[in-house]
Amino acid sequence: MDPQNKNTDSELMLTDSKLFIIDYNKVKQNNPELKDLRLSSYGINSCDAIFMFKALIKNNKVDYIDLDNNIICDKAAPSIAYALEHNKTIKVIDLDRNQITNIGAKKIIESLKHNTTLEQLYFDNNKISNNLLLKIEILLQRNRKLRKKKKK
Repeated sequence: MDPQNKNTDSELMLTDSKLFIIDYNKVKQNNPELKDLRLSSYGINSCDAIFMFKALIKNNKVDYIDLDNNIICDKAAPSIAYALEHNKTIKVIDLDRNQITNIGAKKIIESLKHNTTLEQLYFDNNKISNNLLLKIEILLQRNRKLRKKKKK
């Protein structure tokens, strides 16, 4: 670590993946070439996800996020929720095969009440009840209907 460059977000990443850091920096810089963020099976933990979703708050390029098969748990849910409340470009998030429970899902559901752009949110193989998954789907259906009306 460069002692003159302490505490940069990239150095705080806990995932030992140069590709993750590169993608994170592209998100933070709002790189117009980065529309899809494909980070499936990177070993991304909740701390990594928190940094990524903080960067996504101001990003208006990324519309697809694949975080399938990582180790993201409820600790990241508030950051995911906050990003969803403020980001107006994300349409799809894949959080399949992580460690999110009903506790985290409830926080994300609250954010969906204020988000009209997200159309798909995948939560397969997490620890979320069918009742909460149904609530999520109802909110996403609303967003898809709103999107269709805007296109007409």
